[in-house]
Amino acid sequence: MSEFDYDNDLDGCGPEFWEEYEVEVEKSPRKKTPERYRVARTDTPTIDPSHDRILRNDESPTKLATPRTEVALSQPMEGIELSSEEEEDEATFKRPIPAPDFGPVKPRGSHSDLEVGNALRKSGTVSSLDSVDSFFFENLSRKTSATSLSSAGNSPRKRAADIQAVSPSPSKSRKLDEAEPAFIPKSILGEHGTSLQEHVIFHDDDLQQLFDSVGVPLGTQWEIVRELLTSRPRWTIQDLKQLAQDRTKRTTLHGSNLDTAPHLRQLLGKGKSKRPNKKAVELWSELDREQKALLERRGGGLGLLDGDKWHGGQVTFHLRLRKLDSGDYKIVLEKPTKGRSYRFLRILGSTGLLHLSIPNQLVRDEPAQLRAFLSQRFILNGRVYVALPVKDATAVYLFQTDINWLREPLPYFGDDQRMSLLEFMRRHNPIEYNADQAFAKYLSRYGLGFSTSKPVLEFKPENIMYISDRFADGHDPNQKASSEQIMTDGCGFLNRAAALAIKEAVGYDKMPTMVQGRIGGAKGTWLLHPTDVDVGNEPKIWIRESQCKIKYHPDEGETREHRIFDLLKVSHPPQTDSRFELSEQSVLCLSADGVPTETIVKLLVDGLTESVAPLLQWNKDDESGLGDMVQLWRAVDKLGSVVNSRAQRVAGSQSRVLGLRDREVESPENEEEDEMEVDGESRAGLDEAGGALGLHERVVQLLQAGFHPRHCAYLNDKLKFVGKMEINSASEKHRISLPESTGASSFAGTDPTGLLKPRQVYFESSKPFRDPKTQVQFTVLTGPVLIGRYPIRTSSDMQLVTAVDIPQLHGFTDVMLASIHGERSLLSDLSGGDYDGDTVIMCWAAELLEKFENKPLVQPPPNFVEQYFEKDVKTGKSFFDELASLSPEEAQKRYQEESLMGIHDTMVGLYSTFHDNAVLQFGYDHPNAILMAHMGNTLLDAAKSGLRLRPGVFEKHRAQFGGKPKEVRKDEICSQMSAAAKAKGDQFLLEFEKLSGTHNTAYAGFKRDKALLEPYQVAKRQAETNDPELPLFPMYLKKAIAQVDAAYEHYKKTASVKSDPCGEEDKAGQKKLRTAIVSAAYSIYSQPLNCRSLGDEKAQERIKASYAYSKSEWFAFEIAFATLCGIKADSMPGGSISIMSAFDEAKTISGAAARALQED
Repeated sequence: MSEFDYDNDLDGCGPEFWEEYEVEVEKSPRKKTPERYRVARTDTPTIDPSHDRILRNDESPTKLATPRTEVALSQPMEGIELSSEEEEDEATFKRPIPAPDFGPVKPRGSHSDLEVGNALRKSGTVSSLDSVDSFFFENLSRKTSATSLSSAGNSPRKRAADIQAVSPSPSKSRKLDEAEPAFIPKSILGEHGTSLQEHVIFHDDDLQQLFDSVGVPLGTQWEIVRELLTSRPRWTIQDLKQLAQDRTKRTTLHGSNLDTAPHLRQLLGKGKSKRPNKKAVELWSELDREQKALLERRGGGLGLLDGDKWHGGQVTFHLRLRKLDSGDYKIVLEKPTKGRSYRFLRILGSTGLLHLSIPNQLVRDEPAQLRAFLSQRFILNGRVYVALPVKDATAVYLFQTDINWLREPLPYFGDDQRMSLLEFMRRHNPIEYNADQAFAKYLSRYGLGFSTSKPVLEFKPENIMYISDRFADGHDPNQKASSEQIMTDGCGFLNRAAALAIKEAVGYDKMPTMVQGRIGGAKGTWLLHPTDVDVGNEPKIWIRESQCKIKYHPDEGETREHRIFDLLKVSHPPQTDSRFELSEQSVLCLSADGVPTETIVKLLVDGLTESVAPLLQWNKDDESGLGDMVQLWRAVDKLGSVVNSRAQRVAGSQSRVLGLRDREVESPENEEEDEMEVDGESRAGLDEAGGALGLHERVVQLLQAGFHPRHCAYLNDKLKFVGKMEINSASEKHRISLPESTGASSFAGTDPTGLLKPRQVYFESSKPFRDPKTQVQFTVLTGPVLIGRYPIRTSSDMQLVTAVDIPQLHGFTDVMLASIHGERSLLSDLSGGDYDGDTVIMCWAAELLEKFENKPLVQPPPNFVEQYFEKDVKTGKSFFDELASLSPEEAQKRYQEESLMGIHDTMVGLYSTFHDNAVLQFGYDHPNAILMAHMGNTLLDAAKSGLRLRPGVFEKHRAQFGGKPKEVRKDEICSQMSAAAKAKGDQFLLEFEKLSGTHNTAYAGFKRDKALLEPYQVAKRQAETNDPELPLFPMYLKKAIAQVDAAYEHYKKTASVKSDPCGEEDKAGQKKLRTAIVSAAYSIYSQPLNCRSLGDEKAQERIKASYAYSKSEWFAFEIAFATLCGIKADSMPGGSISIMSAFDEAKTISGAAARALQED
């Protein structure tokens, strides 16, 4: 018998009960295995439901559970003794969970042996609604008495053990389409890229010969050319040609990137190179490791080889597009950075894709010219690049082809592993197998390979299984389901073994309930499988049809790169110990849905009071009141999320995977989440003088050093602006905050058991909430709950649903589970959401629930799309039919231009403003406001759906809604919120000034800090003594003073530049100008003195900083921040403990994050 043979309680039946079939099962696209199956005869007696434990419609799964199940369900979790979090995971998921609801059983019919085989062989997709197990239940039912299963209805069938006993495993791999492709791209395009016009970024024949003959590392080549293309290069091509003639010297350029790139200045005889800093060492070492993996030819860059957690694609080579005064475009090389990684970069290597940034202004003003320019092929150091379809309108990735420009390919560089663009398409997004898709949607699928991700798990081919979706009640199976009718849209399953492997791969403290990621051509979220809970099993994944975005060539579907799970992020516990913020979008919707204005204003004032009150809790008379300063430190840290910001800097590109990104996402455009960002600036954190770039963190640094707002004008001013930022957030951004434990956000998923009824949700937090009134802790939400999903633009975008406690769902923590029953998906009611990674907000504050009224779904106006949009209806097939009539040269150019149609201003931000203005003038539910809401939402996905604004539509809407209305309705909620926030702000500022003592007209100003003045005063006295042992001391002190004076003269230019630490009033140009002035002053100030008579380097810096402080407090803190903090800390009782900033930041991250970063 085959592996599908099984033993169960039906084995006692005689042979007359069974019929056996032999069918061929596809284990892979090329392997078919004969298997034998047993199914019940149609003429057999009716099966007793009590015998094989199938429930009737009127029976409860809990009541009819086996004794073992009943005992387990009766045991509260609190009574289980756990020795660790892992044991808690084990205990939670060993709790019996009923089988998924398979939906109504199909009518009995006559099926031949061939038909049974076809069900396995041709569909390629397991015809389950929620579990692969139902595929075989369904086939068993076809040969079984009608009454034997009809009584089961929609009830859950059995607990996990029962299901596994009676259901064989399904077909293990998806059946790939082996039909002839719709066309052969190469026959239409030829060798794509060979006939495009070329634009030479940089190439020199002699220099290229040097690079290739010596074996200059690619990173070093980049740095040499980057310097050559600057306005004042430190070396020239002639210098390099002279070096090439010296056989001894030129070999110094051969070696690793780390050995050569940071030392080019010295190697080329242009002075002594500086010792590379930690970042540079990390960057060039990473590139060397990647090159080594490439030459090993084992696909090591993909990661997960031989148990090693390293992966490639962590270095980004940046290009920037500039427009010259002549009107021509120029591409500039920039410094490479170590940062985010994504699938395509891991496959091609960091030098295989170049990141080209495009200024927003050019995208807005001349998209057609940009597309024409970028449709060329680009030459850099003898290598040929072409642009890939864009994911972000302001960035393009240049793909390195296997074409060479006046050079021969060299295996030393891995040139023999490059591929053509058509080969890349065939492997990762084959147009010939996706030809029926709209071409615009096909192009958007490239985005799967550009998502910032981390490879965490490689599945075996037989453990990747495909299952169908669950559809809305009443859906006609003969019709294609609309998106809102797909109840499980974007949400699949993975087993506990896979989730545990992901936990260990990243280093999480807790196994995630849901993960978001990419695998092969699929994207979305994967929830823990309800029955496959044995961690001893092999990792498995079940992929829904709705998650499959790309069909692959039969030879490519099971390659290693398509079996690796690329992790984006996972479910995390909500913040239960802080207030929960709602944005203006939420507030407007709440107001439109019946929540009284006074309720919203009271929440705003209460939240504002709670936020700014701690900023006033410091002892005005006691500078040594460290207790007050510690509390103040905590308050500022909480308001500015300082600890989290520092953790993000340490984690860098892994911030999202580690759950350190906790920002509010008000648009799915932003929720693609930072997928495209390159995080160079976020890792900087500190300015040149050692001060934090962020206002809140700078205040925290000052408090840690021992400064007091009563006695330090600089700190006092910064602290006041912290309070003003909170006031501005409420007054101008119209945010409110809810009391602790009355709101949360999480992933949204679908109920794996089918027990939730329509408009019911389940949410269990792994961290306890605390009832604000009773102070009783709880983890499972029950009762009415408001839910929403950004963007929230219409009155139906927030819905009142019922949270229920389902014992069978206990353990599915930190994910809001929605019902799979009803006429439409719950998330589709929330501005057209789905379950592929959408975040929902949940609120259960009593004051919001009391008057809230659900509104019916707000539909767009009649003929909305036809009236305002043009639709590009061409499919991949029809587009290539057009190309077939062109020459290869014309076809290549046409293809490139069409693939770059994403380079245009999406108008999403502008239409968001139009909506705001329409609400101000006409009201939230006015047809004009509704129209602008739907315009903005439609434009979000316009690129994928092939929609473009009709000519004149934008201009008409800009004329109507482009400016703020002169007259605003009196009942407008935002105006009342602003007035209340301003009144609270005025009160705060008055109290702050009283506390600071600055409100008194007789106030003489802050006194200078004696500790900060002391180093200079001591040095000054020393110089006046004319100590014969230090004869040069006075001269060197004058030199130090002159240097500081010169820096100060330059710094004083900032007085003419308007600046607001809140950043609200600053123009971008003014900020940039001021930063440039301060940076230039710092460059003068920081020149080494080399005056040993003044003491060691630390002593010299302290004298300079102290003198700078004597001239101007603001000047001193901006160019010598860290030094002043060190002086102050040393003067405090007990002194200070020296600590590197990197260690200070590392203290703030969790153990899980620290473990994950150790592997990096």
